[in-house]
Amino acid sequence: MWAAEADILAVLGANSTYREMVAQYALLGDPLMVLDAGEPELDVTLVGGGGEPIVDEVDLVALDASNLRQLQITARDEAGIDRIEILDESGTDLSASLSTEVLPAGVQDHQQVRFDLEIPIDPHDYQLTVKVFDSGGSLETDRHYQLILNMAQTSEFTVDAEVIDPDTYVFPPDEPIAFIGAVTGSSWFTEEMVMELSSDNLDLSNVVFNLDKSLEMTMQFTAVAPAGTSGDRSVVLDINGHETTYMLQAVGAQLPLPEISNVINFPNPMVDNTRFIFESGASGGQGLIRVFSVGGRNVAGIKFQFNGGGSGIVQWDGRDSDGDQLGNGTYLYRIEMDTPAGNITSDMQRLVIMR
Repeated sequence: MWAAEADILAVLGANSTYREMVAQYALLGDPLMVLDAGEPELDVTLVGGGGEPIVDEVDLVALDASNLRQLQITARDEAGIDRIEILDESGTDLSASLSTEVLPAGVQDHQQVRFDLEIPIDPHDYQLTVKVFDSGGSLETDRHYQLILNMAQTSEFTVDAEVIDPDTYVFPPDEPIAFIGAVTGSSWFTEEMVMELSSDNLDLSNVVFNLDKSLEMTMQFTAVAPAGTSGDRSVVLDINGHETTYMLQAVGAQLPLPEISNVINFPNPMVDNTRFIFESGASGGQGLIRVFSVGGRNVAGIKFQFNGGGSGIVQWDGRDSDGDQLGNGTYLYRIEMDTPAGNITSDMQRLVIMR
């Protein structure tokens, strides 16, 4: 440290704000202090990318099965280039393994530096952040150049050729569902990759991976949501240790309530027996037919088990819960069912007893 700079810092003492300001100056040859004009100037070129300059952000896509891309960064600053950082999404600095620093021939002052980057394109969705600091940028909060490298991966899942929406799709309990997942990535999918599919709360079977094109693959599998389990329904694709989670059913999604429709009873009027006939899209459930007097009093309840299939028939002998026959007259009834999707109820209907 120059004596003049040391004297200034001694006077400023522990005042960190002013110490940062002093750190923005560089000594050039003699004791002249020159203000750092800002972040470094950079030229960024994607090798094999057509030679167009890159600014701020770029999507990296592998050109071949090596799954590597090269970038060349030339950085200039009057205060000198201090360092490069290549940070993953956890904040780990990967620059030591991904970049090489090159000085132009005969240059030793670091006012111009070239960084050669070799970036692996891994088979999952992630970002890398590249930062270049000049010699005045001693702190992370100081101004610096920043470039975002995107390695994108998209997916689409279908059931019976229909694309599902995780916010609305719901697994029927204990029912096997055949899925096809189409994945498009920034890396090439190759036969040498080790692929596994797993889930925390779905039972998976019949898993098959198909490498359709260099950047595309599909996975076929059967998934069952065991009754009594809850939470998000998702699958995790692991490719060479890189995991990607795909949401199939988000918390809060609910099965649309089925209906009870086309309700009649025959014969009507009835003498000794009648049959209640109805249709419903419910997969099954415990049912109850409530019979009311015209005054609204519940006079009978007929329990039944509905096993799905679209339609149901329930026999009734005209007796109440105590086994006594109801008297002649007009009555109202409705059908109620407790289904996996929730409780459903039909519209009120009318029946006549005429003995």
